[in-house]
This record gives sequence, structure tokens and C-alpha cells, in this order.
Amino acid sequence: MSEKGNRTVALAALLSSKEMKVFSSHLNEGKRASLPLLFDAICVGLKSSKPNSLEKETLFKKAFNEAYSKDQDYLLRNEFRLLSKELTGFLAIEQTKKAMRDDVLEEKRLVLQSYIDRKAHDLFDREWQKVVEDSKDELRLDVAIDIQKLAIEHLVSTRQATVENYNQLLELLADHQQTLQQHFAHQHLFGKHKQAFAERTLQAIGSDIQVSPLEVISINPADEKQNDAFANHFAALTKAYAHRGEEKIELLKNAAGFVSEINSKSFDRNAALATVNAAIALEYFLLRELEASLPFHQKALEFGSGLEGGKLISFVFNYLSTLIRLERHEQAIALINEYASVWEKLPRMRDRFLCLKAMCHVFENDPKAAEDCIPDDRKAGGLDHYYYYRFIQIIVLFQKGKPELAMNEAENFEHTVRYNDKDEDYLRLIQAMKKLLMLNSEKPTISEEVYSDKAEKLKQSLSEASESAFADRALLYRWIVAELN
Repeated sequence: MSEKGNRTVALAALLSSKEMKVFSSHLNEGKRASLPLLFDAICVGLKSSKPNSLEKETLFKKAFNEAYSKDQDYLLRNEFRLLSKELTGFLAIEQTKKAMRDDVLEEKRLVLQSYIDRKAHDLFDREWQKVVEDSKDELRLDVAIDIQKLAIEHLVSTRQATVENYNQLLELLADHQQTLQQHFAHQHLFGKHKQAFAERTLQAIGSDIQVSPLEVISINPADEKQNDAFANHFAALTKAYAHRGEEKIELLKNAAGFVSEINSKSFDRNAALATVNAAIALEYFLLRELEASLPFHQKALEFGSGLEGGKLISFVFNYLSTLIRLERHEQAIALINEYASVWEKLPRMRDRFLCLKAMCHVFENDPKAAEDCIPDDRKAGGLDHYYYYRFIQIIVLFQKGKPELAMNEAENFEHTVRYNDKDEDYLRLIQAMKKLLMLNSEKPTISEEVYSDKAEKLKQSLSEASESAFADRALLYRWIVAELN
């Protein structure tokens, strides 16, 4: 049986090549010769494509230089246990190093702990209060609480029981309690915000669930004063999930208003403002107040310029959807081009943006530019994008004045869809396209009145399908309807 599911093997697989070398050297410094041999065998096995490279027999032979037998299986199990313990410790130490490199406050907390352990009382007394203040400013209340606890225990264990010292102790305890309350409020809001997000997402994908109201929970009910911009910001965001329309927009605007009052360096103001403005823009979009959404889309992109690609491109896509709905196709093309360096690096978004860009060119009656958007390998982006590219190709042929070729492509496309998955929505689209092509071919031989009557009937038959279609496919229906006008 393969050891690929073994915890020790899984831990070893977490190490980078550089870490493997460091860890191997650490094991070689120990007294147990079988441990580095087993680890090296696991590393070789992880890199190997041979099916038996991580089998018990292979690993036992490498670790003990003798053949494996069931009677000696306990030796290998014990070796795995010891190696797992060493790996766990190594990973913990590496994570601590990383935390210290990335987090100055965590480093200072550990240094203060070392002062306590080494009885450097003067150094501790001199530095701990500044670290607590810095931690509060950075909203790292977990660090502040830990250091306050150190200071409280330090005062009790090292100071005499005098009135002055114990009055100071009470002040420390009161400050610790206040920090604890604030930290609790933040942690509570973190959970409630994520809960509201999950519930709202479930609603959006069709689940029968309500967004839970935000109940106020305090570890000190007598203290109802809330002068915490960070908490107020997330409270407004959380409440917004339970509302729609103008009420939601007002709560989101309130959330944005608190951002300027949050002074923590660890709180990304721009990211927060980008997210809130994007949410406001989306809500206006859902209300079909498209013009009202535009400045909020623009603010989302302005504040979100430093965000990672996946997050930023979602804001771009929402803005793009609004521009296309407003039929501002030139602006939409300019927006797509502006953020090409972002969406081109995201495989699924790449094809989605290319499809939308092609359709914008189609609406601008520029079939050459639309065709240039279709990649050589149309299937690489998945079946749905492949279908979209195929449909665009039909439109391009039609706009180039090649209706016979467009009909041939439509017939071939219909056959492909029936053969693959019988996608009913695309079948309706193709059939509507074929009717448009046939009606267009009849146009020179029938009266304008007869043409208008047939065109109107076809438009009416498309209205229901267009409403139920996915957003991107609705754009294809819209083009067909526009051609019938």
C-alpha cells in the first residue's frame, strides 16, 4: 500500500526545496541515523513518478538497509512518528520566523516575553507600554492583550504590595478590560460579517435562507458606548447584507464614512473603499439605476488599483456590464483594453472578456475587430466560451455579407450542441439565429409589411427566452432583436 496518504509524507511535501535541505541538515546533526535516511527517501519519492516510490517496502529499505517484513512494520511506524514530530516542530519554527519577518509587533511581543523569561525587568518596564500603544493603533488588539497580561503578571510578581503599586495594577486591569471588550467586539463582527456574507450568497444561488440580523453582544452590557470606527464600519457592512435597494446603499455609504476614521496602518483603507463603492455600484445596477452606478464603479477602480488581479477584475467586470447595458460599447472596449494586463493573466476571465469585447465590436458593426477577438484555440476556455465564440463567428459571417456561410455555420453549431450536451438555451439561440438568417434572405422578395410582421413575431418569441437566459447570453439575444428592428 502506498504511503501517499501518510501524515508524515504530507508534512514533508509542504517543504520547499530549500527547506528540505535545511531540515535534512538538522536531522543529520541528530543521533538517529535512520531519520535523515527516511526523510531523504520520502523526498526522492515525492519527486519520483515511479508508482512504488513511496511504498512501505521502498521506504523501509532506504531507512534501515534491509528488506521490509510485516513483523518489523512497527519500526517504520515509530520512525514515521518521530519524523512527523520533527517536521511539525520545524514547520512551527519556520512559521514563527515568517511571522517575525512580516509582523514587527509580533517580534516585539516575543522580545518582551524574552525579557520576562530572562528577568530583564528594567527593559520590560521601559518598553512594554509603547508596544501596547502601537498595537492598539494598528488594531492588533490580540498583541496588546497578551502584553497587558504580561505586564499585569509582571507587576504582581516583582513589585511590593504598596498602595501606589496596586493602584497601578487596578489601572492596568481596567485598561486590559477595555482592550478585551474592543477585541471581542471586533472578533464578534468578523464572524457575523462572514455569516451574513455566506447567507446572502446562498440566497443569490437559490437557497431558501434569510440573512440573520446583527445582534449586539457585549462582554460588559453596562457599557453601551460605541466609539470604535473599525467596529462601526463592519457593523454597517454586516447589516447591509440583510437589506436591498436604497436601505442597503445607505448602510454601505455609512460604512464608507467610517473608513477615514480608522487610523490603523494594517487596515487597507483603499481596499475597503474599493469594496464598498463596488457594492454600492452593484446595488444601483440591480435597481436598474445604471447612470447612478457609474461614479461608484469608477471610485471602486480608483481605490482598487493596488488590489490583486482576481479581486480587481471583478470590479472591472461589473463596470463593464453596466457600460454594455447602457450600450456604451466604445467605452466598454476602452475599459477592456485598459485592464488587459490583468484579465489576460486570469484564464477564465480572459475568455469572458474576449467574448464581451467581440460583442461590443459586433454592436459597433465592426466584424473584423470582433473576429480578431476569437482565439485560435476556441476550446481552451471551456465549453461555454467555446459555444460563445462559435455564435460570434456566425454573427461575423453575417455582418461580412456572407449569409450562406453564416447559415452553414449555424447548422454545424446546432449539430455540435445536440451532440455534446443539448444545451437548451444555446439551441434556442441558434434556432433564433437561423430564423433571422432565413427572414433576411426573404426580405428582398416580400413586402415591408410582411417582413415587419414576421420580425415582430420573432421578437416576441425571443422576449421570454431572453429574460431567462444567463447575462452573457442575453447579449446575444439582444443583438438578434436589434437586427430585427
